[in-house]
Amino acid sequence: MTEVSRAEFIPRDAREAIEYELCGLAGEQVGAEIAMLRELLHSQHDLDETVRFTKAIRVPTELGPTCSDLLCAIIDVHRFSPPVTPDSVLERIQSFGWDRRRHERFVRLLARSPRGEGSAAHYAALAAGIATQRFDLGQLVWPIALYRWYDAADRLLYVGISKSLAQRQDSHARRSSWEQFAVRSTIVRYPTRRDAEEMERAAIIREQPLFNHVHNDTPEARARLVAYLVAHGRTDLLAPAVSRG
Repeated sequence: MTEVSRAEFIPRDAREAIEYELCGLAGEQVGAEIAMLRELLHSQHDLDETVRFTKAIRVPTELGPTCSDLLCAIIDVHRFSPPVTPDSVLERIQSFGWDRRRHERFVRLLARSPRGEGSAAHYAALAAGIATQRFDLGQLVWPIALYRWYDAADRLLYVGISKSLAQRQDSHARRSSWEQFAVRSTIVRYPTRRDAEEMERAAIIREQPLFNHVHNDTPEARARLVAYLVAHGRTDLLAPAVSRG
């Protein structure tokens, strides 16, 4: 079991310069997303009317008091998943509690949003490009690691997050029932634990790692794990007391 990380040691002065650049890029990205939303909704009035229906939505990242920032905050938790586009805005807001049937007017605005220079799509592409720069640069300095471990057949075994990656991996090597199958890992870094937790949850639900229990405790998941252990001749690991993580 070996650790694979994209992060390298960065001298303090270089780290501070990177973090300063990341702050500037974050501001540029928020500006592009606000422009996208304003073009998408055609006017500040449309934007205000739309936000009026978002009172019950949990806002995962606080970016400021304005209506534009509220919508950007809702999008922000998915900042590093597929790029922000006009067509994805509604889906992401819906995931925080919107009822599509109650917001058909907003749906229609999304559907007929124009393309071309100065359009919502233009600003969405700009925001997505900045997000990519932030993500790549952040891998050098962001503190929270989301890691995935795979077996020799490239089967995903486990997904987790940690701020102290070496210590966490040492714990897995000593205590986790899947450690003997692990041959390689991948690591992606995020700026906050909240970002990493959101991405971890999404990855577990989407990718269905064999040994994760949280977010993955279904009859189908248990059947996959049993079949895997039987195929590898380790039925002794089926005992309830064995740790899955």
